[in-house]
Amino acid sequence: MSGIHHIAFENRRVRFDLTISEKFTIIRGDSGTGKSTMISMIRAFEALGDGSGISLESSQPCTVLESPRWKGILASVHESIVFIDTGAPFVTETEFAAAAEHSSDCFVIVTRERLGNLPQDSTGIYGLRRSQSRPETGKACNEMYRISGSALDFSQPAPPL
Repeated sequence: MSGIHHIAFENRRVRFDLTISEKFTIIRGDSGTGKSTMISMIRAFEALGDGSGISLESSQPCTVLESPRWKGILASVHESIVFIDTGAPFVTETEFAAAAEHSSDCFVIVTRERLGNLPQDSTGIYGLRRSQSRPETGKACNEMYRISGSALDFSQPAPPL
């Protein structure tokens, strides 16, 4: 799945705006920037749909890939944006890298691990930060910003998660 994909999702307190353009998007950042909240919101929307209180706008389906079921989930999704939360042990495995590289999906991975198993030319490292709040809604808004163009470029140390 190539191209640029915009994803916007929100609940009554916070909004996230993400633009995905690489096969693998790595998100790093300080504690409290909303990384885990982002994954939790996608997980809740996936489980409950509109009943979750979350509004999701995306041209592609979004799903959360979790251990230990990652192989089954990955085999069942196609042309999707796959989110992976910090601490998922499989992201550093060669088996995951090979399966992900050959899938039709894009991946958003929240991690502090060095992911040298992923192809360098299709990976970007981003941070998550609070942007301007929307006065009309009072919601906090979070957006991605580029830290580095490669998962193997560690010229800037990753902020703690």
